[in-house]
Amino acid sequence: MFRPALLLASALVASPARVPEAELRFVPSEGDTLAVRLEEETSAETVSEAWCPVFEGERGESEAGEGEGGAAWSYDLAFVLVDEFESVEDGRVQRLSRTFEEIGGSTSASFETDEGIEELDGALASPLDGRTVVFDWDDGAEEYDATFDEEGDDSDIDAVLLGGMSIDAFCDWFLPEDGEPVEEGDEWSPGPDAWWDFTDIGGAFWIENEEADSPSEEKAEENESRDDQLRENSSGDVTCTFAARRVA
Repeated sequence: MFRPALLLASALVASPARVPEAELRFVPSEGDTLAVRLEEETSAETVSEAWCPVFEGERGESEAGEGEGGAAWSYDLAFVLVDEFESVEDGRVQRLSRTFEEIGGSTSASFETDEGIEELDGALASPLDGRTVVFDWDDGAEEYDATFDEEGDDSDIDAVLLGGMSIDAFCDWFLPEDGEPVEEGDEWSPGPDAWWDFTDIGGAFWIENEEADSPSEEKAEENESRDDQLRENSSGDVTCTFAARRVA
């Protein structure tokens, strides 16, 4: 699961509306720095096997397989983003620099074969490691343009990486809607999309094993299609709790 630790410099503001209530808002100021560290530990195993034919996009009926599972895998990820709010006007971030100070992890898998259990271990890395992305607000297009502060070795790969970038990495989707005041202990539900926004924080980081193919438009479309299916076929809700207020 994710265990976020947000280190901010006067970016997340809890401004009292009336004691003991507080209005939770994300209000960055020009010159602020926000550091986000996320760690993810995921594991899974197969408990049964089934197969489903798909022909021209149409799914057939699923049928049970002959095996009983026997495969397991896990991966550990960690990344640190450091955002510098270089320009803010009327509450909107006009220019932000994001540096990927740390990004990578490890993976392991085991498979049951006729010869016994086969185990595989590997490292995970990202072509974004150590690089800085600059987001500039475009008033005409009403969106952010993303560029690297320095050109990479392959302009085609850079274009794919930038196409998957999102400035949204502030976790403000978990805050109460419309700035509704809350008290310590209050709970609210931002909706299931908040969870998927969280798992997709900052966009596509391309954290893969070191033998994986380079980022490409084709792979980006496949990843986007997979993520859309996960959103559409998931259920549940998210509950947030205002645990405490700290005054610096």
